[in-house]
Amino acid sequence: VLNVTQNKDKFHNRVKKESIPYPWDGLNKKLEGLRQGELITLAGGTGLGKSSVTRELEHWLLKQTKDNVGVVALEEDWTRTVDGILSIEANARLHIDSVREQFSEEEIDILFDDMFVDNNNKDRLWVHAHFGSNDIDGIFSKLRYMIIGCECKWVVIDHLHMMVSATLEGDERRSIDSIMTRLRSLAEETGAGLILVSHLRRIDGNKGHEKGVETDLSHLRGSQSISQLSDCVITLERNQQADDPTTASTTRVRVLKSRYTGDVGIATYLFYDKDTGRLNE
Repeated sequence: VLNVTQNKDKFHNRVKKESIPYPWDGLNKKLEGLRQGELITLAGGTGLGKSSVTRELEHWLLKQTKDNVGVVALEEDWTRTVDGILSIEANARLHIDSVREQFSEEEIDILFDDMFVDNNNKDRLWVHAHFGSNDIDGIFSKLRYMIIGCECKWVVIDHLHMMVSATLEGDERRSIDSIMTRLRSLAEETGAGLILVSHLRRIDGNKGHEKGVETDLSHLRGSQSISQLSDCVITLERNQQADDPTTASTTRVRVLKSRYTGDVGIATYLFYDKDTGRLNE
């Protein structure tokens, strides 16, 4: 139990959290940037661009800060993660062989070194190479190692429901509650910024998330603890079946929760450029 008046100096001289801006102005107006020590959840339906958004964020953090970045991508090989980040730097979809062949090995090396090594020859990116096998304690052990051992100030975790399957427990809600509590504690203890990708549950009716339905917190799949323990919840909405190609390629970004600002609602619209693989506001 702490007496407030005896801690007035600490109140005035608290450590100020530095905010790192998002790549898109609309999100900055709603959220005033990302902060270390926070748990940010990014959710959307299948194929709505969650991976594209996380790669833009990974690239942005590597370019805009001097911080190390960790990536735990449980549904893809580590080389696909690296391809995705380099594609942002190159403005070209390097994971596609026909596009990659247009670049020489020397050109790829220049992109590689510029992204992942700083001026002091220090490695910047750390990726979880899982080789197809995972268990939940092993994942958290590697998360802790990334943050403490590799000095990663930001870690992207893609995605929550793959972590749930790693628990080998039958009750999805209890598994999610446990994982979210551990992630919240990890962010609080280490001060690292965690960006968590989550799926949405299927909703009743003919118009699902893949057809542009508006999202709310009740659509988060599995447990209310996802929204309760997250500092921020961002969802992606897009009608990928729209007849108009511009509409089909435009993602609506909605803020469902912001503990820092309290400002929610539609933040921005991101257009996916199929030639470059970039998301433009």
